[in-house]
Amino acid sequence: MKKFFSKISKNKYLLIGLLIFFLVRIFILFNPPKYYSDVSHFYERYANMWWYGLPPYLKHLFEYPPATIPLIIIPLALDLGGLGTYYPNYRIQIFLIETIVYFFILKFLKKSYSSNFQRYAPIVFYNIASLIAKDFWYEGIDIAFSASLALSLLSFYFLSQKKFVHKVLFWFLFWLSVAIKFVTLPLYLPFLVIKSKKKGLIEEIKTSYVGFFLVWGLPLVIFRSSLSVAVIFHTSRPLHASSFPAFIIYTINQFTQSETMSQLEWFGPLSQKALFWSFLFLAINTLLVVCWAIIKWFSSKGRSRSAGKNVDPYVLMVKTSIIYLLAFMMASKIMSPPFHIWYTLLLMLLPYKNKKTQLIFFSLGIWSLIFNTTNVVKLPETIMIYPFNWQYLRQVFRFPPLILIAYLLIKDKRNKSASL
Repeated sequence: MKKFFSKISKNKYLLIGLLIFFLVRIFILFNPPKYYSDVSHFYERYANMWWYGLPPYLKHLFEYPPATIPLIIIPLALDLGGLGTYYPNYRIQIFLIETIVYFFILKFLKKSYSSNFQRYAPIVFYNIASLIAKDFWYEGIDIAFSASLALSLLSFYFLSQKKFVHKVLFWFLFWLSVAIKFVTLPLYLPFLVIKSKKKGLIEEIKTSYVGFFLVWGLPLVIFRSSLSVAVIFHTSRPLHASSFPAFIIYTINQFTQSETMSQLEWFGPLSQKALFWSFLFLAINTLLVVCWAIIKWFSSKGRSRSAGKNVDPYVLMVKTSIIYLLAFMMASKIMSPPFHIWYTLLLMLLPYKNKKTQLIFFSLGIWSLIFNTTNVVKLPETIMIYPFNWQYLRQVFRFPPLILIAYLLIKDKRNKSASL
């Protein structure tokens, strides 16, 4: 009996973390969004099309990469096998994926901090964040996407990268994130450079190729060039109303009245030009982030030799991931509310120097989620500053926290594990 209570005492932190998580998840699972879900609106329809003979890419337009196919069709297979129905099956599936990554995050927090406050603060932040964004939390592929990237980074943190299998696992999980959303593809180059030790670039490239073919080999054999259908789909999409470029168009349109919005998408001469500029800024942002990460890695290595200190590649990869995803969100023609789940999860992976810094980042995360995923903050729709009303001012508040998070990460010059 004493051994039993001794084990509970030693693992008290993990048990409390999991208890909070499961209580919040029970609430979210039993309180789905009331009006709309991509799962029932799109995913279930796709799954039925495939099941009854219309394969994705080959016979119909499908906008997601190939690793989303099993995520979408497994809930239907369970449904047809007599286990549950499609919608709850899908949500439970994403919940199980999140549970895996959450467990490893708890282990990371326990290893990274000796302070109970700094261990529990991320747990409180993450669970509050999920309650704020609950109507999007299990309604798409965003947790599966960010979880695969997070697990890739955590595998680097926990496992020795001297072993071939561990290197392949890192790249397998990274390529899995690319196969769920193409978004993370540009991170390949900075990750490759950061992970490559002296004279180890060729070996790292080989292991990255092994990880790539483990994820992408079968889809490439089955679908071949038809996989480009997903890319073509996204290039042809109009400007989404929630994006930052659309916010600029909305501002200009208050004076020009040249644009129209239909089904949360902008159309008109300015909107068409904004698509080109959005693509250009996205390419420039991506290039800048990649160059920043590589330059910071090599310059830090130079300083560390003279100071006798080692650079923490894990910290730099997490920072680069968050900065890049935020840059992508700000420049892209689409910024859906579920995108904000990405950095919410990754903010848990940063080793913060002290309580103050930790609270600043988590406060910015909460600020962003409130304005981007809910309508909690409301005021009467009256004219406030001609020709703008409260709704416009509310839109203004959506973007500063994203910019501030990226700015604080770039501004930080420390490279050790407690880097922020």
